Amino acid sequence: ELGYVESRPDLNGKVLNYTPVFYNADRFDEIRSGFHLYTGPNDFDSKSYSLSCLREKKTGVKIGALATHFWFMWDEAGQIAREMNAKELIEAFDSLTDCAAVFCGGDFNCDEHSSPFEIMRKAGIVTASTLAEKKKNFICTWHGDPIYDADSGKYTPADVSTKPNDLSLDHIVVRGNAVIRSYEVISDERARIVSDHCPVMIEAEIK
Repeated sequence: ELGYVESRPDLNGKVLNYTPVFYNADRFDEIRSGFHLYTGPNDFDSKSYSLSCLREKKTGVKIGALATHFWFMWDEAGQIAREMNAKELIEAFDSLTDCAAVFCGGDFNCDEHSSPFEIMRKAGIVTASTLAEKKKNFICTWHGDPIYDADSGKYTPADVSTKPNDLSLDHIVVRGNAVIRSYEVISDERARIVSDHCPVMIEAEIK
Protein backbone atom coordinates (compact mmCIF):
# COMPACT_ATOMS: atom_id res chain seq x y z
CA GLU A 1 0.00 0.00 0.00
CA LEU A 2 2.97 2.33 0.52
CA GLY A 3 4.26 1.65 -2.98
CA TYR A 4 7.04 -0.79 -2.10
CA VAL A 5 7.73 -3.85 -4.23
CA GLU A 6 9.57 -7.03 -3.26
CA SER A 7 12.52 -7.87 -5.46
CA ARG A 8 12.10 -11.36 -6.89
CA PRO A 9 15.52 -12.86 -7.61
CA ASP A 10 16.05 -16.42 -8.79
CA LEU A 11 16.28 -18.46 -5.56
CA ASN A 12 18.09 -21.36 -7.24
CA GLY A 13 15.40 -23.83 -6.30
CA LYS A 14 14.82 -22.60 -2.74
CA VAL A 15 11.21 -22.02 -1.75
CA LEU A 16 11.58 -19.13 0.69
CA ASN A 17 13.69 -15.98 0.78
CA TYR A 18 14.42 -15.05 4.39
CA THR A 19 16.38 -11.91 3.38
CA PRO A 20 14.15 -10.06 0.90
CA VAL A 21 14.79 -6.58 -0.50
CA PHE A 22 11.90 -4.15 -0.90
CA TYR A 23 12.16 -0.93 -2.92
CA ASN A 24 9.98 2.04 -3.77
CA ALA A 25 8.76 1.29 -7.28
CA ASP A 26 7.56 4.87 -7.80
CA ARG A 27 11.11 6.12 -7.33
CA PHE A 28 13.31 3.29 -8.62
CA ASP A 29 13.52 0.84 -11.49
CA GLU A 30 15.18 -2.48 -10.68
CA ILE A 31 17.99 -3.24 -13.15
CA ARG A 32 18.94 -6.66 -11.82
CA SER A 33 18.57 -8.84 -8.75
CA GLY A 34 20.38 -11.72 -7.10
CA PHE A 35 20.29 -14.23 -4.27
CA HIS A 36 22.98 -16.25 -2.54
CA LEU A 37 22.69 -18.89 0.16
CA TYR A 38 25.74 -18.74 2.41
CA THR A 39 27.99 -21.79 2.50
CA GLY A 40 28.67 -23.53 5.79
CA PRO A 41 26.06 -24.02 8.54
CA ASN A 42 22.62 -22.80 7.51
CA ASP A 43 19.46 -23.44 9.53
CA PHE A 44 16.31 -23.61 7.39
CA ASP A 45 18.35 -22.20 4.45
CA SER A 46 17.79 -18.82 6.09
CA LYS A 47 21.35 -17.43 6.14
CA SER A 48 21.71 -15.64 2.84
CA TYR A 49 21.78 -12.32 1.04
CA SER A 50 19.57 -10.80 -1.62
CA LEU A 51 20.71 -7.96 -3.83
CA SER A 52 19.04 -5.43 -6.06
CA CYS A 53 20.58 -2.90 -8.43
CA LEU A 54 18.22 0.08 -8.53
CA ARG A 55 18.19 3.10 -10.84
CA GLU A 56 16.52 6.27 -9.64
CA LYS A 57 14.01 7.34 -12.27
CA LYS A 58 14.56 11.06 -11.79
CA THR A 59 18.37 11.19 -11.85
CA GLY A 60 19.47 7.91 -13.39
CA VAL A 61 21.78 7.29 -10.42
CA LYS A 62 22.21 3.62 -9.55
CA ILE A 63 22.46 2.25 -6.02
CA GLY A 64 22.86 -1.24 -4.69
CA ALA A 65 20.56 -2.58 -1.98
CA LEU A 66 21.33 -5.76 -0.05
CA ALA A 67 19.63 -7.61 2.79
CA THR A 68 21.44 -10.30 4.78
CA HIS A 69 21.42 -12.60 7.80
CA PHE A 70 24.67 -14.10 9.17
CA TRP A 71 25.07 -17.34 11.15
CA PHE A 72 24.07 -17.03 14.82
CA MET A 73 26.02 -19.47 17.03
CA TRP A 74 28.61 -17.68 19.14
CA ASP A 75 31.10 -20.53 19.51
CA GLU A 76 34.39 -20.76 17.62
CA ALA A 77 32.77 -22.54 14.68
CA GLY A 78 30.11 -19.86 14.53
CA GLN A 79 32.75 -17.14 14.39
CA ILE A 80 34.44 -18.89 11.48
CA ALA A 81 31.07 -19.23 9.72
CA ARG A 82 30.39 -15.49 10.08
CA GLU A 83 33.83 -14.68 8.72
CA MET A 84 32.95 -16.75 5.65
CA ASN A 85 29.59 -14.98 5.45
CA ALA A 86 31.44 -11.64 5.43
CA LYS A 87 33.75 -12.74 2.63
CA GLU A 88 30.83 -13.90 0.52
CA LEU A 89 28.96 -10.65 1.20
CA ILE A 90 32.00 -8.72 -0.05
CA GLU A 91 31.59 -10.57 -3.34
CA ALA A 92 28.07 -9.16 -3.56
CA PHE A 93 29.38 -5.63 -3.01
CA ASP A 94 31.99 -6.25 -5.71
CA SER A 95 29.26 -7.29 -8.15
CA LEU A 96 27.66 -3.86 -7.76
CA THR A 97 30.63 -1.66 -8.67
CA ASP A 98 28.53 0.12 -11.31
CA CYS A 99 26.46 1.62 -8.48
CA ALA A 100 27.30 4.97 -6.91
CA ALA A 101 26.83 3.44 -3.46
CA VAL A 102 25.85 0.08 -2.03
CA PHE A 103 23.90 -0.40 1.20
CA CYS A 104 23.32 -3.63 3.11
CA GLY A 105 21.09 -4.07 6.13
CA GLY A 106 20.39 -7.07 8.29
CA ASP A 107 21.11 -9.19 11.33
CA PHE A 108 24.87 -9.82 11.27
CA ASN A 109 24.77 -11.66 14.64
CA CYS A 110 27.99 -9.90 15.70
CA ASP A 111 29.00 -6.43 16.79
CA GLU A 112 31.19 -3.95 14.97
CA HIS A 113 34.28 -4.97 16.99
CA SER A 114 34.22 -8.54 15.66
CA SER A 115 36.44 -10.19 13.06
CA PRO A 116 33.73 -10.29 10.33
CA PHE A 117 33.51 -6.50 10.50
CA GLU A 118 37.29 -6.20 10.38
CA ILE A 119 37.21 -8.27 7.19
CA MET A 120 34.55 -5.98 5.71
CA ARG A 121 36.36 -2.79 6.74
CA LYS A 122 39.46 -3.97 4.90
CA ALA A 123 37.23 -4.17 1.80
CA GLY A 124 36.04 -0.59 2.31
CA ILE A 125 32.67 -1.52 3.83
CA VAL A 126 31.81 0.45 6.97
CA THR A 127 28.88 0.75 9.37
CA ALA A 128 26.46 3.60 8.76
CA SER A 129 26.40 4.25 12.51
CA THR A 130 30.04 5.36 12.46
CA LEU A 131 29.49 7.67 9.46
CA ALA A 132 26.21 9.27 10.50
CA GLU A 133 26.14 13.02 11.01
CA LYS A 134 23.20 12.68 13.41
CA LYS A 135 22.55 9.71 15.69
CA LYS A 136 19.10 9.19 17.18
CA ASN A 137 18.16 6.75 19.95
CA PHE A 138 21.73 5.48 19.84
CA ILE A 139 21.19 2.24 21.75
CA CYS A 140 21.85 -1.45 21.16
CA THR A 141 19.43 -2.99 18.67
CA TRP A 142 19.30 -6.30 20.51
CA HIS A 143 17.01 -6.64 23.52
CA GLY A 144 15.10 -9.37 25.36
CA ASP A 145 12.31 -11.51 23.95
CA PRO A 146 8.72 -10.28 24.08
CA ILE A 147 6.87 -11.88 26.99
CA TYR A 148 3.79 -14.01 26.40
CA ASP A 149 0.96 -13.51 28.89
CA ALA A 150 -1.15 -16.66 28.96
CA ASP A 151 -4.08 -14.98 30.74
CA SER A 152 -4.60 -12.38 28.06
CA GLY A 153 -3.25 -14.48 25.20
CA LYS A 154 -1.05 -11.58 24.13
CA TYR A 155 2.61 -10.64 24.05
CA THR A 156 3.97 -7.67 25.97
CA PRO A 157 6.98 -5.79 24.61
CA ALA A 158 10.47 -6.39 25.94
CA ASP A 159 12.25 -3.60 27.79
CA VAL A 160 14.33 -1.13 25.81
CA SER A 161 18.00 -2.11 25.70
CA THR A 162 20.33 -0.33 28.11
CA LYS A 163 23.44 -1.48 26.23
CA PRO A 164 25.47 0.87 23.99
CA ASN A 165 24.96 0.90 20.24
CA ASP A 166 28.39 -0.55 19.44
CA LEU A 167 27.17 -3.88 20.84
CA SER A 168 24.36 -4.08 18.27
CA LEU A 169 23.92 -7.19 16.15
CA ASP A 170 21.85 -5.41 13.49
CA HIS A 171 23.58 -3.04 11.13
CA ILE A 172 23.45 -1.11 7.92
CA VAL A 173 26.81 -1.13 6.16
CA VAL A 174 27.76 0.97 3.18
CA ARG A 175 30.44 1.37 0.54
CA GLY A 176 30.65 4.10 -2.06
CA ASN A 177 29.84 7.76 -2.52
CA ALA A 178 27.19 8.23 0.14
CA VAL A 179 26.82 10.70 2.98
CA ILE A 180 24.93 9.25 5.94
CA ARG A 181 22.80 12.11 7.22
CA SER A 182 21.20 10.25 10.12
CA TYR A 183 21.08 6.89 11.88
CA GLU A 184 18.30 5.77 14.20
CA VAL A 185 17.35 2.66 16.17
CA ILE A 186 13.57 2.19 16.13
CA SER A 187 12.63 0.95 19.61
CA ASP A 188 8.97 1.82 20.00
CA GLU A 189 6.52 -0.71 21.40
CA ARG A 190 5.71 -2.17 17.98
CA ALA A 191 9.38 -2.95 17.40
CA ARG A 192 9.81 -4.58 20.79
CA ILE A 193 6.71 -6.74 20.67
CA VAL A 194 7.40 -8.63 17.43
CA SER A 195 11.09 -9.51 17.81
CA ASP A 196 14.14 -9.52 20.05
CA HIS A 197 15.78 -7.12 17.58
CA CYS A 198 14.95 -3.51 16.72
CA PRO A 199 15.01 -2.11 13.19
CA VAL A 200 17.63 0.41 12.06
CA MET A 201 16.88 3.33 9.76
CA ILE A 202 19.25 5.68 7.96
CA GLU A 203 18.90 8.74 5.77
CA ALA A 204 21.56 8.88 3.08
CA GLU A 205 22.51 11.18 0.24
CA ILE A 206 24.50 10.18 -2.81
CA LYS A 207 27.42 12.54 -3.46
